[in-house]
Amino acid sequence: MSVTEYDGSNEKAPDGDPLDSLGHGTHVAGIIAGKSDFYVGVAPEAEILAFKVFGALEGTDEDTLIEATIMAYESGADIITASIGRANGFSDGPWATVASRIVEQGVIITIAAGNDGDEGSFYASSGSSGKEVLAVASVDTSRVPAKPWHATFDLDGVANTTQLAYIPPVNRGLWNITGLPILPLAYDTTDPAEACSPLPDTTPDLSDVIVLIRRGTCTPYVKQTNLEKFGARYILFYNDEYRPYELVANSAYKSQIALIDAKAGAAIIETVKAGGNVTADFTIPAESDWAVGFFDAAGGIPSQYTSWGGTYDLELKPDIAAPGANIYSTYLDGTYKVLSGTSMATPYVAGVVALYISKHGGRSVHGKEFAKNLSRRIISSGESLPWQIFEPQGLPTDFGYFAPITQVGNGLLNATKLLEYDTSLLFEKFALNDTESFNRYHKVEITNNGAETVTYNFTLEPAGGFMAQGRTSGLLADILDVKPISILPAVTFPSGVFRVSPGETKQAQ
Repeated sequence: MSVTEYDGSNEKAPDGDPLDSLGHGTHVAGIIAGKSDFYVGVAPEAEILAFKVFGALEGTDEDTLIEATIMAYESGADIITASIGRANGFSDGPWATVASRIVEQGVIITIAAGNDGDEGSFYASSGSSGKEVLAVASVDTSRVPAKPWHATFDLDGVANTTQLAYIPPVNRGLWNITGLPILPLAYDTTDPAEACSPLPDTTPDLSDVIVLIRRGTCTPYVKQTNLEKFGARYILFYNDEYRPYELVANSAYKSQIALIDAKAGAAIIETVKAGGNVTADFTIPAESDWAVGFFDAAGGIPSQYTSWGGTYDLELKPDIAAPGANIYSTYLDGTYKVLSGTSMATPYVAGVVALYISKHGGRSVHGKEFAKNLSRRIISSGESLPWQIFEPQGLPTDFGYFAPITQVGNGLLNATKLLEYDTSLLFEKFALNDTESFNRYHKVEITNNGAETVTYNFTLEPAGGFMAQGRTSGLLADILDVKPISILPAVTFPSGVFRVSPGETKQAQ
């Protein structure tokens, strides 16, 4: 459905053009099924059915989303994915209800959990609040897309050229220099205050070298000011090991700055300290949009923006998490772009589901129960994530707990488990409800589809608890007011040895 100038409130003008006008849909589609000479999506052979709900303007309405969801179902889709929504945690809302009923007909539906993590708990998103819908949270990636450059290490007469990654400044474009030597300002990689104070008068002229310094504690601009006094034109920061990557800006300074990771900086310093030299080549052509991985210390933790559940009727949401931060994918006019959000995590899950269906078949093979059963398999593949945040100065705070279910669901999707493991689980979520209507007993059916008997162990893996109510306002706490609480629930597991023979289904309570 195309609504060329529709913004969610004016008159619709549907037509047959499914092409994206904003770039968001193109980016999502590339994550699922992109395929080029350089990059592929999660399921590059998947077929995409596009149902356009945005026009040239951002904005749509729930009626349009419902209509598009029904059209996708009637078109024979095995998977429906939507990277869209707004804060509305009613599991019986119109779109949530329609989506959940379609899942009951055998179609997997993944919908973004939302990007309102700063608002705190009970901020679930509209469509993803549906009972049978998979609400997808976002996890930061351990590698972010960066630009390549070549460093030639020359030590003891032996030269070795290596491709490395760098983050160019946000407002100066790519570096375009070659042949300049890289000069570490100091050999001490542990000094965070390097160049935070005016440099000594004995500092040499820095105009014909690339200066290498640690990112450190003071702002890049302070270091830039101090280095420019000695003629520095090019300044290469190497990141702190503990600090998440960040984009650097040049502001109004004459010199150019860029960022490399901590290991690359240490390797350069080690070579120069040993009497060698390192020269740089930043002239790699950009027409291919080539990108390489840059280490991010925040990788593997929940994205701060990912919305927290549960729903207003205490359903557990979100359900599962996937990589969503700094995702490199297709964009308008044949370009690529880096975007972040649960919008990027959701198509990742949809792509993995497409791989599963390509191997095992979808609703036409397995019937109506297929989607609900596969959803349970997806959820049970999740792996717990640490509850960790980074303070404004980049210092990590690890609370010592796993992240709450209401932030990341059952954790990070493990595609290998989903696609390859022989065990399957059937269960309803272990929602305890409120104290007045406490739901004490829970059960899970374990089926062993393998060729050998399997022994299962049951253990308790506690996540951090928290007070949803703010400590001062009496309202729901925003993310900065949420503090972890150690809560170890008393749980009784099946006693004795729990074995499941090949082909057997056994119930645990």
